[in-house]
Amino acid sequence: MSLADQFADTAKKVAAFKTVPEEGVFAEFYSLYKQATAGDCSEGAPKGSDSLSVAKHNAWVALKGTSKEDAMKKYVTRAQELAPKYQK
Repeated sequence: MSLADQFADTAKKVAAFKTVPEEGVFAEFYSLYKQATAGDCSEGAPKGSDSLSVAKHNAWVALKGTSKEDAMKKYVTRAQELAPKYQK
C-alpha cells in the first residue's frame, strides 16, 4: 500500500474515533493532516478566543517546512499509537 493510500485510510479511521481526542491531540492530528494535504500554513491567525482554533492554527504553523510525505508518515504513526485509546 502506498503512503498516500495508507494516509487516506488512516484519516478515515481517525475521523471514526469513538472518543474525541483532547484539544492538544486534536490539534496535532489537524495540523499533520493539513500539512500533508495543503503544505505550509498560509492562513492568518484565527480571530476571537476559541482555544481549539488557536491551538490548531499554532500546531499547523509549527510544522512549517515539514514535507507532505513526512507529515503523512507522522500522522499515520501517531494514529497507530493513539488508536487504542480513542477507538473505545
